[in-house]
Amino acid sequence: MKLIFTLLFPLFFASFLQAQDWANLNRFKDENSKLVIPKQNENRIVFMGDSITEGWSKFDSTFFVGKPYINRGISGQTTPQMLLRFRQDVINLNPEVVVILAGTNDIARNTGPSTLEMILNNIISMAELAKANNIKVILSSVLPAFDYPWKTGLNPSEKIYTLNEMIKSYAIQNEITYLDYYSTMVDVQKGLKSDYTYDGVHPNLEGYKIMAPLAEKAIQKTLRKKSDILGLRTTLYKVGNLNEAKDWYAKAFMIKPYFDEIFYVGFNVEGYELGLLPEENQTAEKVESVVAYWGVNDIEKTYKHFLECGATENKKPFNVGGELMTGSVKDPWGNVIGLIYNPAFKLPK
Repeated sequence: MKLIFTLLFPLFFASFLQAQDWANLNRFKDENSKLVIPKQNENRIVFMGDSITEGWSKFDSTFFVGKPYINRGISGQTTPQMLLRFRQDVINLNPEVVVILAGTNDIARNTGPSTLEMILNNIISMAELAKANNIKVILSSVLPAFDYPWKTGLNPSEKIYTLNEMIKSYAIQNEITYLDYYSTMVDVQKGLKSDYTYDGVHPNLEGYKIMAPLAEKAIQKTLRKKSDILGLRTTLYKVGNLNEAKDWYAKAFMIKPYFDEIFYVGFNVEGYELGLLPEENQTAEKVESVVAYWGVNDIEKTYKHFLECGATENKKPFNVGGELMTGSVKDPWGNVIGLIYNPAFKLPK
């Protein structure tokens, strides 16, 4: 009896410890503590996932060597576990981009039954956490699997296909990069092609060689994505007589207007725009007669974004004439922030 207790106690104790760290928060504790703040232009990338991500370093370590890539995959994990450790294993590492590959273990019921909506919601929560911390997101498709060798009979192939469609739809709607491994690696039975796997679920070296260029392409695409804010673009002056003002500013700045209409006159002053707007009711004291405008790609979207951040409405976006649109908000301290959409104005190359 004593011998049996001696043999079984370590197993019970190990299970107890694992239960106390359900999300395996201690897995990368030491590695994370040793990471320094990314250097300027380092473009650190964190790969968050399960055994498929973790195994990448083992089967194809060359993919990570010499690059600012950090593998934070843990075998067997489901999306709620990843969500719990997302702050310490992703956000606190200050990456430029996070590549999330998750969901197959949820379908396998590794931590209990989950609906596809529950899985997607956990993935969305990770994406929202990343974006809230200025981390760009890549959402990966779940790799195809016809069956799970450790839990057979769940018919995962159709569920994986449907989940991928859900992830892709969310990514498109939220302008997030969707990394499609599935289409290249699926066979006619909606399983993982035999050339790319050793057990029908996990990639072998050939599988990772297929995944690598797809991931690299998605990373480069995501890094190239720019902010909707294009930079300080335009200073507008409200004037009582647009024609007289046009002549005066042309003489004063020794430059002809690049844009000349009855509703707006614009000067390109060495890559910055000076704009003249006709003033309907001329006032002696002009509190807001000069406003700095930030160029944007989508004025309605950016205007809404500022309001969501706590700004208040000043002037809703409106069409000045042609394609030109302006609008402005007030920050929490009452400062006016101008927004302008002006496809006619081009920066010098």
